[in-house]
Amino acid sequence: ENLPSWATFNADAGEISGVPENHHVGHYLEILISVNDGVETVSLPSFTIEVSNANDAPTISGQPAQKVLQGGTYRFLPEIIDVDPSDTLTITVENLPPWAALNVDTGEISGTPGNHHVGHYPEILISVSDGIEIVSLPSFTIEVSNANDAPTISGQPAQKVLQGGIYQFLPEIIDVDPSDTLTITVENLPPWAALNVDTGEISGTPGNHHVGHYPEILISVSDGIEIVSL
Repeated sequence: ENLPSWATFNADAGEISGVPENHHVGHYLEILISVNDGVETVSLPSFTIEVSNANDAPTISGQPAQKVLQGGTYRFLPEIIDVDPSDTLTITVENLPPWAALNVDTGEISGTPGNHHVGHYPEILISVSDGIEIVSLPSFTIEVSNANDAPTISGQPAQKVLQGGIYQFLPEIIDVDPSDTLTITVENLPPWAALNVDTGEISGTPGNHHVGHYPEILISVSDGIEIVSL
């Protein structure tokens, strides 16, 4: 009588056996084993089984993405479970990339790598401890791949020059992708001016016969994928 739910009873031998789980912690009262020969029934004194809590290690699982484009957002949230409700969990990470942050409450790794972060970040190890046992995901690598960044061009060109004077304008051109080959072009370049295709500098000395207006001069730079203009 009052056999615990986690136990089984062998009616031939009278044996009670079983393995209680975490959710079975508690007291099981007035268990009564009896035997009957068809005429009389005799019983052991009723007894109680107390199932005490034993620490259960937490679990951590998930499949982290191992690639992210530079400029993209990386997020990975592992699934962390601890069946012992009173445990206080501590989440740590080894070899966290410098562009990423760890949420110590949830275990989420997130971040946005920049152009200078392109490369491999190996042996990232996320672990969780309940103060007694520590478990970890298999270590993994995140590869940050390069994504094309458009070049930039800036500057304030002078819009007046005296006939016979020297005109010079050098725009500031930046491309954070070191392997890019830049092409600099200019539309509506005045006939008295020249373009330095390596630097983007416009320079020249207009003569008397050049007096007038030279509109819609457009300096552009292309990295082969994107083109930007002043």
